[in-house]
Amino acid sequence: MYRILLTDEKFRELNIPLPPPERRELDARVRKGEALPPVTVWNGFVLSRYEQYDLCLKYHRDYMVYELPFPRRTDAVAWICRKQLERTDLGWQAKSWLISRLYEALREDEKRRQALDRFQYRQLSRFYRADTPGDNPFESGFLLAFLGKEFGCVPQTIRRYVGFGRTLDQLEARAPGIRKRILTGSLEVSVSKVPALVALSDEDLRKLAEDERCRRFIPPPDAAAGQKARPESRRKKEVRLVTGIKQMPSYDPDAELNGLNYTLGAWIKTVHQACEKKNFRGASAASRERLSCAAGALIQNLGSLRRMLEETSDE
Repeated sequence: MYRILLTDEKFRELNIPLPPPERRELDARVRKGEALPPVTVWNGFVLSRYEQYDLCLKYHRDYMVYELPFPRRTDAVAWICRKQLERTDLGWQAKSWLISRLYEALREDEKRRQALDRFQYRQLSRFYRADTPGDNPFESGFLLAFLGKEFGCVPQTIRRYVGFGRTLDQLEARAPGIRKRILTGSLEVSVSKVPALVALSDEDLRKLAEDERCRRFIPPPDAAAGQKARPESRRKKEVRLVTGIKQMPSYDPDAELNGLNYTLGAWIKTVHQACEKKNFRGASAASRERLSCAAGALIQNLGSLRRMLEETSDE
């Protein structure tokens, strides 16, 4: 079937380009006129197999069309993302970005449903209204857990994917073409170097997006942890102190006695509170015996301490 279809840039960017070997193989199959899978379409717009569709137009080859009856555009976006995530040739960057787009589509659909529910709630008669609208189980936290269960990871991982995808979209707005390079793997950027990439100027980002010879992003020397280097005036200057042998403080007998006085005061308060409870009969005999021995030793030592203080007071 030869049918002129419509293309949508938002749908096209969700279709991650094939690796060069697979692209050449597809080109050869289209030129030979071999049977190929149908091109998926929604409302006349191509959803998937954009490269196959372009090659069929280029070589004037027929192609089959498979129409999907999605009710909304967000459903079509979610379908494309899930179909792309089934590919085994995608890197973690492309998968993270597709999961973030899937999350955004589901969240947009849920926001629309919430608005419709609120409208219907306002239209109901007061005799049929509930006391409060029902809680929405599809909050963002639920979507994170839902996608985490779908892709076999925890919600925190999905949250990181969403953050990474939004960062790529921001970089694309500043330097068109850099997102495609990162998603296809022609520009390798590790997770730890993404903040340094965001910190680059727009001019440096555009140069990086246009330079096909650069295969790996290396942060500039003055970029640390994704932040630009601080001015020299703000940097903390290293100050080294030259000191001699550490001098120990002289012995202070008053300080030692004051510390002992504080300790004895705390013991007196604790023993007084224990005596007020008078719950010694409920304790075991062994516990009472150990406490009695400790109290006797304490009384003996306190007597010695008191005699020493009295003897020194007479001098």
